[in-house]
Amino acid sequence: MEAIHVQSIHYRIPETQLGIPELLAQVDPSDLPRAYPEAVAYTEFLRETFDLDAIRVEDGLPEEVFVTEMLEAMLDEGTVDPSEIDVILLAQEDDKRQKLNLAQYVQYELDLPGAQLMTISGNHCANLDFGLQTAAQLLRGDERIRQVLLLGSVRVTDPKVRLVGTYGVIGDGAAAMVVSREPGPLELLGTCAINNGYFHDVDLNKDESLLHLKYYTQAMQGALETARMAPEDIHQVIIQNANPMLVTPCVGSLGIEESRIFLENLSRYGHLDCLDFPVNLKDYVQSETAAQGDNILAFGTGWAGSYIGTVLNIHAI
Repeated sequence: MEAIHVQSIHYRIPETQLGIPELLAQVDPSDLPRAYPEAVAYTEFLRETFDLDAIRVEDGLPEEVFVTEMLEAMLDEGTVDPSEIDVILLAQEDDKRQKLNLAQYVQYELDLPGAQLMTISGNHCANLDFGLQTAAQLLRGDERIRQVLLLGSVRVTDPKVRLVGTYGVIGDGAAAMVVSREPGPLELLGTCAINNGYFHDVDLNKDESLLHLKYYTQAMQGALETARMAPEDIHQVIIQNANPMLVTPCVGSLGIEESRIFLENLSRYGHLDCLDFPVNLKDYVQSETAAQGDNILAFGTGWAGSYIGTVLNIHAI
């Protein structure tokens, strides 16, 4: 199978912080998780479980300007030739965006008239994980496609939308990945995606832990098998900046030490929806812990029944 590489990852997180008590003051008590129906109790839960006191929010720049400035900074690094971007794949959900036709705006502002425009949605917090898999399929299926710009933007205006039950609290941001067949810092070794329509009617107050455990494990195990990797070959596990209560025992059940789970951004940013994947991936690769040759197992899940495991290898730091 033809090798697929991630050429560049770039992200932007707002500087402005919104404290959890201030956020919850804007939310009707009926929208709090049933397990923590009072703001004080929910705040304490987030602090004890995630060490989370605040999230990042952008209350100044319009979404399209925030995203475009991030992409211009990425291109200024010189590692990506914009003339070779043949597809812009935008991951977004209706309740977490402001700018309609954002992909068209980006195409116009960056002068990419030849790029095809596509969107990916429905996998919610795992949209960019699924997007990387889709980018690989596009590159392997059409030799005319040289590079895919995978783009995610999260901008929430309704405070209650930021609350994902006891799983996490969503902050704003933007991230991009450039994917191609040319050798790059990260090689995609395998993915395993599972979708279960049973969860189409989302109810965050319903306990479906056993089913989630099943699919979490299947997705990660499937990714390892696709990559022809054993658990002992994995150096780091990248998960979402959200409640690790379910994913941690799944990682342990696969025979991977739980100490290898990347949790540094859990309290720093809170949950960034689909941006967690590229943000945490880049931060690990740039950390002192990472080394050339490391194998990374990433896991993402979306609240409507999407699960995906991804295995990557660090080619260069």
